Amino acid sequence: MSLQTESADTQLEGRICQIDGARRHLPKRKYGQPFDKQSIGLSLASLIEVHDEQLASYLGINS
Repeated sequence: MSLQTESADTQLEGRICQIDGARRHLPKRKYGQPFDKQSIGLSLASLIEVHDEQLASYLGINS
């Protein structure tokens, strides 16, 4: 994994963490491991969908 990819994943996690209550539902990820969109649980997906429609669309979790 490149530094650029790690930076993008860190920014994605940061955007998710800006949503109230989302941080505790964020899947664990070790440095250098890609963000796994499939590991987003129902609670986190619901929070993202309600509070950030663009992010939900990017992650493929919008209804």
